[in-house]
Amino acid sequence: MARTKQEIRQWLDSQVGKSLAKPNGEYKGECVSFIQQLLAFLGASSGNVAMGHAKDFGNSLVNKGIANRGSGWLNVAVNPNMGGGYGHVWADVQNEANYEQNGSKARTVTKNTRPIAHATQIINLDKWVAPDASKSHDQIAIEVIAGKWGNGVDRTNKLKAAGYDPAVIQALVNAKLRPAPLPSAPAVPAQKSVRIVGDYRTLYKTPGGAKIATLAPNQFGGLTYKILERSGNWVKIPSQQFGQGWIWAGPDVAHLTKFI
Repeated sequence: MARTKQEIRQWLDSQVGKSLAKPNGEYKGECVSFIQQLLAFLGASSGNVAMGHAKDFGNSLVNKGIANRGSGWLNVAVNPNMGGGYGHVWADVQNEANYEQNGSKARTVTKNTRPIAHATQIINLDKWVAPDASKSHDQIAIEVIAGKWGNGVDRTNKLKAAGYDPAVIQALVNAKLRPAPLPSAPAVPAQKSVRIVGDYRTLYKTPGGAKIATLAPNQFGGLTYKILERSGNWVKIPSQQFGQGWIWAGPDVAHLTKFI
């Protein structure tokens, strides 16, 4: 059972501050118990396999086919000269972080307290790490919308197993399904007056609100008003007969409206 890198990172971080025994409850707080728990999480072993002292741990993992020699992304570092002659082992995520138990703090898991440079032997557990996701998050979001990844818990599990963060993918899906915003109306120019023509122009109490009256500009050869206020394509004017109100000055009546 391969684990994704994200799952491994989360598991390692969740152990910090704990005192771990082997899965069968033995050797609580020992450095090898932490690695045994990691092996159990990865599905590499039951976590209860006899591996000898810490100084022998690396060779034991290789001999049992659990690990490969040399560094990788998820490493087990070994130093046989530490731990009072019994050796010391810890986990190292290449170029990211390291984790140890019973090292810098007695019988406790700590993070970034044991650099890889302290190791005399490095083996890797990369065979238990799922390959990096090959498609972009955007591509996966499109596939999710198309129904290729299932729904609910099934989708979540499939995404995790493939190395994707379900929350990130869902956010992209939501963004793609969100209706596109309507284009904003062109702003009314900042002139001080407006001249209107046409047989009829409606005066409103508020932009698009209740109708106050109908103006008849062509009866007067056109009407010119001072601009009191603007809101998008709406213009507030002071009509002499009906008081203040709003007229529409959008693109559809641009030929009947002139800003001065």
